[in-house]
Amino acid sequence: MPSKPTAPPERQSLLARALSANASAALIAGPDGRLQWVNQAFLRLSGYSEREALRKSRQQLGWDARAARILDAVGAGKAWSGETIVRHKRGGARLVNEVITPLRDEEGKITCFIALQHHITGRRRSDASLRHLATHDSMTGLPNKACFLREQRRALRGAHTDGHLAATLFIDLDRFKAVNDTYGHRMGDRLLLAVARRLKAAVRQDDLVARLGGDEFAMLLRSITNPAAALALAADVARSISRPYVLCGLQLSIGASIGVAIAPSPDANAARLLDLADQAMYRAKKRGGNCAELASLPNPPEIATEELRTC
Repeated sequence: MPSKPTAPPERQSLLARALSANASAALIAGPDGRLQWVNQAFLRLSGYSEREALRKSRQQLGWDARAARILDAVGAGKAWSGETIVRHKRGGARLVNEVITPLRDEEGKITCFIALQHHITGRRRSDASLRHLATHDSMTGLPNKACFLREQRRALRGAHTDGHLAATLFIDLDRFKAVNDTYGHRMGDRLLLAVARRLKAAVRQDDLVARLGGDEFAMLLRSITNPAAALALAADVARSISRPYVLCGLQLSIGASIGVAIAPSPDANAARLLDLADQAMYRAKKRGGNCAELASLPNPPEIATEELRTC
């Protein structure tokens, strides 16, 4: 049987230069996993010198736990591609998209593996940043309405499973428009940031504060014992927001009208619950503001009449 033709020397030289100059890390490992050749991009990615790298195997260089399984796969004669972790010599992890291909001799025996690694840690960070921007308010950093409703649906299922209640608070600032109109939008933004900090400080670690837009905020109380507890917390929030703010040498005073809705069942509609809390907030505002009122629900949890409102 005639042997397969080999590439001419000039072509081999061209391929070698292409691998060496490649922006992606490239390496060649023997069947035992020990490195036989690496390019400069690999050395930059790993932090090792060429001498250090060629003395080690892939595992010794700190590949993640999947490395052995990857070598088993390509050892069976198939190419492998996917994401893996490379540990830098000085510490820290590098996420790479890697393609490993086994190379065979004329008899079909695997002689080595060639791997190309493309560094994607920065891209993943960028993706995470984009996801954060899509689910959070750009000014305050709080979750936005879409994020709030998603977390609310989870909380409704979890709270009833644990035998607790979940509460939604709709918060609208009183007299904020006057501050915005009198002192301008920059001062209004500073005030909203100050309010956001107070709201976050007023809730428990597992609860959630979101900005719905403008001067409207929402709170998700994931686990409460009864509606009275939610109203008591709402009253504390109203008192916290009504304390004077000192911003840029000015003392500003605002308030908050708060609507409270308690989920009657684990399958309650999250958006509908927020609407009910919104309606209760308007009733609180009609009463003069700076107070909280409980939403009317079709099958509300038991609560005494005198506990329906608090100021």
